[in-house]
Amino acid sequence: MKNENISTNKIPTYKTILFTVFFILILFLCLEGVARIYLYFRAKKEKNVLDTLPMAIAHPTRIFELKPNYYQKYISPEFQTEIATNSDGLRDREHSIIKPQNTYRIVVLGDSMTFGWGVNQEETWWKFLEERLNNDKDFRNKYKNYEVINLGVWMYTYDQQLLRLEEKGLKYQPDLVIQDIYWPHLRTIANHKWEQAPNGKIIKISDPTFYVSEEGLLKNKDKNIIVNFLKKHSKVLNFVISRLQTLLLKNKLVVSDLCLLNKNSKEIYKEVWQKAFESIIETKELLKEKNIQYYIFLIPREVQVSSLEWEPLYSAVMNEELYKNDIPQTIFKTFFDSQGIQHIDLLPIFRENYSPDLYFPVDPHLTQKGHYLISEILYEALKDIIK
Repeated sequence: MKNENISTNKIPTYKTILFTVFFILILFLCLEGVARIYLYFRAKKEKNVLDTLPMAIAHPTRIFELKPNYYQKYISPEFQTEIATNSDGLRDREHSIIKPQNTYRIVVLGDSMTFGWGVNQEETWWKFLEERLNNDKDFRNKYKNYEVINLGVWMYTYDQQLLRLEEKGLKYQPDLVIQDIYWPHLRTIANHKWEQAPNGKIIKISDPTFYVSEEGLLKNKDKNIIVNFLKKHSKVLNFVISRLQTLLLKNKLVVSDLCLLNKNSKEIYKEVWQKAFESIIETKELLKEKNIQYYIFLIPREVQVSSLEWEPLYSAVMNEELYKNDIPQTIFKTFFDSQGIQHIDLLPIFRENYSPDLYFPVDPHLTQKGHYLISEILYEALKDIIK
C-alpha cells in the first residue's frame, strides 16, 4: 500500500516540463512587457537620448545608408555624443552642390574613425583640419575658402566607400579625396558579396551576415530562425545581447585581428586582401578619370601603438611580438607604392606621440585628442599636396 501511495502521488515528468516551460514563457512575456513600457517612458522623458544608433536605412547597392536629417544623443559607458546628419545623409553641415568660387573642396572617405564614433562633429579630425586650413594665412593665399565634406560611415569598408563616393561625393566637385584605411575592416569586407559589371566594376555589394531592422539598427543575422526572429522582435533579448556585446567587444576584436597580424596574412587571406586592393584601385581610377587628387592615411590599432594598451587577454591569446609588428601597414604601403598612391602611415607618429588618452579605454576608437593628432599630421601633409 505504501508503494502504491507513493506511485499515485508522484507527478509525471511531462507535466513538470510543461509547467516549467509555461512558467518561463510567462516570465519572459512579463519581462518583455516591462522592457517595452520602460523604453516607451524613457523615450518620452529623454527624447533623442539613446544607447543604440537607429539611424540606418537599407540600401540597394551598399547594404545600408545613413538616414538624412537625423538627430540623437548617443550614450555609452565611456562617452556621450550628439549625432546629426544633413539632408544628404552625411554627418556634416549642409554643403551646396555647386562649389563656390575660389574654394578648395576635400571629400573624406572612411569608416567609424572618420564618421567620428565617440566624439562630437566639431571634435573630428576632418573638422579640425577644415578649421586649421581656413585659419592659416599661407593656405588662404591659395584659396579663399576650404571645405571638408564628410562621407565617413561606421562599419563601411573600402568597397562601400567607393560606391558612396560615386553616388554622393563626386557631385560636390572635390579637388582632393582623403581616405582613412583602418586595417581591421578587412574582416568586414571578407563577408561582402559583389555584383560586378563585365568590365569588373563593382556595382552592388551585399552581406549575408547583416540586416537593417525595422527600428533602423544594423544587426547580425543568426543562422537559427527562432533566435533570429526573437532578435528582431524581442526588446529583452536585444537588451541582453547588446550588453553582452559591450562586455565582449574587446575580446572579439582581439581574436578577429589575430589573423591580420600574422606574418603570412597576405598569403593565408589572399582573397580578402585582393578585395581591398581591387576596391582601392577602382577608387584611384575613378578619381584619376575626374582629375581629382587622392591621398590615403593608415590608422593603427591601439594595441600596436603602445604596450600600455595591452590587457592580460592579449598575452593569453597571442605572442606579444605580433602586436609590435606593422605587417598590415607594410602590406598596404607596398601596394600603394605599386599603384603610385600618395599615403602616410600614422603608426610611427602615434607611437612617438603616444598618451593613454588617444583612444578610449575599452572602445577601440579615437578620442578627441586622437582626432586632433590626425588633423595636425594631415595639415602638414597638405602643404605639399595643395599647390
